Amino acid sequence: MTATVTPPDGETATTRSRLAWAGVVLFSVLTVAGWIYVFWFADTTPTDKLKTDAFPTAAQPLCAATRQQVRDEGLVDVKADTPQQRGELTARADADLRAMVARLRAVPVPDAGDAVLVERWLADWDGLIADRESWVVSLRAGDGGPLIERSHEGGEPASKTLDSFASANAMPACKAPDGY
Repeated sequence: MTATVTPPDGETATTRSRLAWAGVVLFSVLTVAGWIYVFWFADTTPTDKLKTDAFPTAAQPLCAATRQQVRDEGLVDVKADTPQQRGELTARADADLRAMVARLRAVPVPDAGDAVLVERWLADWDGLIADRESWVVSLRAGDGGPLIERSHEGGEPASKTLDSFASANAMPACKAPDGY
């Protein structure tokens, strides 16, 4: 016995076709609406943007002075011949960075919400300096491996978070060290 399959009648095929088109149109409209929201209505303020300029205004010159001090000490873009030499150069720069972070901690932050963000940022600085100090120990022991930074929940290195906060708050001199 042979089973025969009857093709759907014209009305059922038309209904399916209309439903498919309606689904495609609905999907397209929702996609376009989503992108319109993202580009024109979504809040694009960085989550770590401070409400007041009090801290950034005070911090930028402190960080700039530290960068200049490190340059004046001859620690920027120096080619070390051995890991030990690199370790000594890094340790000297780290002393300047620790002093900078201590000065930044002394800057008053008038807004309580801003104070929380600044303290988290300074904790990131503490973590980066601790990572650099561990690296110095390895360098002094002759291991010329790269600096291994701690990462945040998203897997980004601490230096990227430091840079993001500094950029969002107009403190370019307060970015993570580069070249020292």
